[in-house]
Amino acid sequence: HLLPARAPSSAMGVVKRVTRCGAVGAAALALAIFCLQRSVWWCTYDMSMCPRCQPQIDWAPVKARAVTGEEKAHFQRVGAVVLPSALPTELVRGLDRSLDAVPDTFMTSVIARLILRQYRRYEHMLHTRSETVRDWAVHGPFGAWAAQLMGASEVRLYNAELIFHAGGHAPGCAPAWHRDSLAAPFPPEVPSVVFNVYLTPIDGDSDGLVYEKGSQIGGELRPG
Repeated sequence: HLLPARAPSSAMGVVKRVTRCGAVGAAALALAIFCLQRSVWWCTYDMSMCPRCQPQIDWAPVKARAVTGEEKAHFQRVGAVVLPSALPTELVRGLDRSLDAVPDTFMTSVIARLILRQYRRYEHMLHTRSETVRDWAVHGPFGAWAAQLMGASEVRLYNAELIFHAGGHAPGCAPAWHRDSLAAPFPPEVPSVVFNVYLTPIDGDSDGLVYEKGSQIGGELRPG
């Protein structure tokens, strides 16, 4: 998740179709988010936290791919855009393998197991716990792409998260819509970009996220 370092008040986050739990689950999730907002969720990555950190991946070939004018216009009009062939498959496979070594926290052990049971794993702030994720988040191309999409001169990182779905027959929740920015530690009118890196192949008929076209403008949540 990236937002402008000096963010103009121009757009809200898009509405995404995900899953909805019952009242008890929603209340528990709200409490968990409240606690996070007063702890690690408020942290952001600063290079002073790791002054000697250097990229382990050669990002030059990936960074050579810039956001096109058409992609930027589509993103600003619709609220979401696909950047085709932006990341080499082997690079994504390496990220996938590295995530197996990241230990679970309260977010998976309690929140996912008891409340968000459609998720097998659910972790936040991975750029503070994984060298590989930090490499991707800090040294990878996403900052430049986010700046290009939003027309910002610079951006800041506020979260790198991992979500593993439990599968097509996962228990618990019915389809619903939500907006990430409502749970973020900054006003919802501050523009931001979320990059989704899928670790398994998806298509239009599978479980990729569905975005409500144009929902970044005006801020009205679509009824669940």
